[in-house]
This record gives sequence, C-alpha cells and structure tokens, in this order.
Amino acid sequence: MTAHCNHGHLIVNILMNLKNMSVKLKIRELRIAHPEKPSQRKMGDILGMTESNYRKLETNKLDGVKLSHLDTLIKFFQCEDISEIIDIVPD
Repeated sequence: MTAHCNHGHLIVNILMNLKNMSVKLKIRELRIAHPEKPSQRKMGDILGMTESNYRKLETNKLDGVKLSHLDTLIKFFQCEDISEIIDIVPD
C-alpha cells in the first residue's frame, strides 16, 4: 500500500479502502529527526492549530486528520513515499 506523497488523491483512496486497520502518523519521529528540530508549538503554527492539538495529533490521540494538514506535513518533511509519514496497522 504505497503511494507517493505528492499525489494526495491516492492517499484518500488508500485510506478509504482500509477495513479493520488503523492509520498512525509518524510525525513525532520526523519532527525529532528534522534538521531544524521544530518545536511542537512551531508545528502547530505551521498547521494553523494550537500546540495542544498538535501534541494530540503527534501522539495519535485525535480521531482524524485533515487532508490539508497531512499535505502540509508531507511537504514540510519532504516525504517521498506515504509510508514515511503514515503507518497502517491492524486493529
């Protein structure tokens, strides 16, 4: 289940076809490994959300993620493959 990050419509198709699977974001690992080492506050600012909500997003405690946020994260972290930012695991 691989799709390149620059094809947002493929992401939607993949996510819509998942059954009995959970999608986990791997943005904490990407943020810590990023050369700028952005804070959670900075990442919240980049996404237009509070630091608190970003923290929930990073720890996968939100029920969903806006595609616009996912697109922004993919661009910020310069993902080449969707598997760099999303992990798909069985429920």
